[in-house]
Amino acid sequence: MGAQFKDAQNLVTQKNFKGALAKLDELKAAPGKTAYENFLIAELTSAAYLGMQDYGNAAKAMEAAAESSEV
Repeated sequence: MGAQFKDAQNLVTQKNFKGALAKLDELKAAPGKTAYENFLIAELTSAAYLGMQDYGNAAKAMEAAAESSEV
């Protein structure tokens, strides 16, 4: 799963936000994730939505990250 996180992070860095969200959707669907992995997914999701200037969805993702036990 680490390589998929790196791919999603690279896509955000490259400003390919839709590609990042697609990769993050794959990660969300994967079974057996840890709380930390769910936190990372939420953080990267918020970054992608912020890059797209979709502040409503960015806020939802930030709330999910804040509710994580990893904060």
